[in-house]
Amino acid sequence: MAQASDALRLEFPGSPLLHRLSPVLIGVAILCAYHNACRGPFIFDDLPSIPNNPAIRTLWPIWMPMFPAGNLGIAGRPLVGLSFAINYAIDGLNPRGYHAGNVLIHIAAALTLFGVARRLLRRWSLASAEGIAMVIALIWAVHPIQTETVTYIVNRSEGMLGLFSLLTLYSFLRSLDSPRRRMWQALSILASLAAVACKEVGAMLGPIVLLLDVLLVTGSWMQTLRQRKWFYAALLLDWVLLVGLLQTVTGHNKLGGAGIISPLQYLAMQSQILLMYLKLCFWPSPLVISYVDWPVPVSPWSAWPTLAAMGALFVATVVGVIRKYPAAAAGVVFFLVLAPTSSLLPLPSEPAAERRMYLPLAAIVFLLVLAARRLSRKLPRRRVVMGAIVALLVIGLGQATVYRNDDYATDVAIWKDTLAKRPNNWFALSNMAAAVQPTEGFAGAMKWYDAALRVKPDFGRARSNRGMCLIQLGRREEGLVDMLKGAELEPDRSYLWAYLGWGLQLAGRPAEAEVYLRKALTINPADPVALKRLQSPAKPLPTTSPNP
Repeated sequence: MAQASDALRLEFPGSPLLHRLSPVLIGVAILCAYHNACRGPFIFDDLPSIPNNPAIRTLWPIWMPMFPAGNLGIAGRPLVGLSFAINYAIDGLNPRGYHAGNVLIHIAAALTLFGVARRLLRRWSLASAEGIAMVIALIWAVHPIQTETVTYIVNRSEGMLGLFSLLTLYSFLRSLDSPRRRMWQALSILASLAAVACKEVGAMLGPIVLLLDVLLVTGSWMQTLRQRKWFYAALLLDWVLLVGLLQTVTGHNKLGGAGIISPLQYLAMQSQILLMYLKLCFWPSPLVISYVDWPVPVSPWSAWPTLAAMGALFVATVVGVIRKYPAAAAGVVFFLVLAPTSSLLPLPSEPAAERRMYLPLAAIVFLLVLAARRLSRKLPRRRVVMGAIVALLVIGLGQATVYRNDDYATDVAIWKDTLAKRPNNWFALSNMAAAVQPTEGFAGAMKWYDAALRVKPDFGRARSNRGMCLIQLGRREEGLVDMLKGAELEPDRSYLWAYLGWGLQLAGRPAEAEVYLRKALTINPADPVALKRLQSPAKPLPTTSPNP
């Protein structure tokens, strides 16, 4: 496409040997950046989806791990569940194997991004396309914002979504010049379906590929649709698959969520969050595992500066698409990938998550690398200076990733880090309680639950866990009151009713316990706590517990 070539043409001098070794360098860079990522334990959302998920403990029948209980975080994401089952078949519940799987997926995604970038740059006849593609893939691969996807095991869903999305683009680009055009288009369609089977956002691939086709390949809507109308019609299968997979999801894990926040307030809040995402691309600090405590704007107009800024970027993207500017492709990927959680299907229970930038970061890095090379054309000793800048940038980002991985080394470390950055995060306070309980006992854990409830009195899970601590400390009636209140605050969470039944068993009230355990099974027939406690009732605790 002449327009893209003229707008983005540049030179990237470098050694031909270096270019041939690009895939090796990308892989080595990732291994260096994530060499300490495999030592961390299962944390937070890992627990229900992996060690406490009986479905992954078998590979046959294959649909067992692919379609676990509908209230799990990996429900509706069959390929992710299957990948965890493969991990279990190889090395049981050793977290190292699951971490290693995430790193390998990230390597595969980075190499696919390298292939996508190289093919695009070659189409534009850019000099040293391999060198530019290598720089794009390297920066993207070692950027610290990727740690939540790579190092936090359960977020493999985001990594697999990224891998299959990039494979969709790569196969599409291969189809443009290949004599086996239909084969590559079929592979592109299959990859897009696989992306949906990893995470719901994969359904956005159809419009993304269509817009990138117009902006970066043909420069014409008519030509694009005339040449590939059946291909884009087939990509609509993504939405059919999405609707089917959503039928396997139950309760609070369905897309979207209710809350006491208006659509305009949510949009204002998301404008702040999107601006934060962009800021983290340029300066990845502070990185946080949970943004549940993000403040809700009092009114949409109180966030007018960020609304104006993001509105301007959105309008610029729309204008760029209308005028077919290649640079608008970065905005297309950014806004369409983030659209489901930022506007289309609000998630007030998790307004922000760094993992959502896994794919958008690639588009931003692509644009910035090309812009930097264009601006550096008249720089003295350009080859040496730009090579040194790239090397320092990759090393610096990689070292920051190593440091961030250390925060995931223990569950205490990650929640301590979160509280240092967001001291009123009630998820972090509650999870810190569970993290310190083995060393500080139930009394020590209860202090953290109390702190979480001071910040958010209606946090049902913290209330329920506090009640279990009270029961373990011999304060049965107080504990049961807390556990009942916690379950009533979040009635769609089966495990809170199961914990209440467990608590009643420990208090010596088996008949009442069975009622609540069966109530848990009406919400989730596969609830592991309810099933276990019905099969093997817990023995009542003494009135006064020994030293916790």
